[in-house]
Amino acid sequence: MARMWRQLSSLRRGRALFLLHFILYLPSGAHPGEKKAQVPTPEQFQVVRGNFTRPFLRIGYHKITEIPGGARNISIQEAKKSRNYLALLTKAGMSIINGNWLIDRPGMLTAVGTQLTYLRPNEIRARSGESITAPGPLSEDLHLYVRKRFSPRCLDLRLQPPSLCLLADLSAAGGQCLL
Repeated sequence: MARMWRQLSSLRRGRALFLLHFILYLPSGAHPGEKKAQVPTPEQFQVVRGNFTRPFLRIGYHKITEIPGGARNISIQEAKKSRNYLALLTKAGMSIINGNWLIDRPGMLTAVGTQLTYLRPNEIRARSGESITAPGPLSEDLHLYVRKRFSPRCLDLRLQPPSLCLLADLSAAGGQCLL
């Protein structure tokens, strides 16, 4: 509790706080590297949650997490509007959304074996932030970045990974990991 209070109070001193909230739906009995299209029943899912925070970031691209190949039902949502941008790159570094210092138009695109929907609301009137969704499964790993320009940001990431590869990262720190 004291640690959380220090993080929140650091905002008053001008530090930016990045928060990434994971809710991972893991089929029980999932095997690493499994990419077969099986639709488990709701009883077969194991829910894993974790908060990811990072203190002050400089202007530029900052890696948030890797989304494993085979992941399904991907939903990345900025909790509130900011002047920063979400970016997706392949493992090889090829830009899919907002990479290479270019800002892409919102819309639908096909990449890594699935159809991605990138939404960026009206920058003047909207209160909600950017979002990226994909039904999956992904044909390869993706890297999620934030292109930092200004204010703090909060992200909510939901996906169904094909394996337990992210489970070890979350459970190692009791559900809370600092990036």
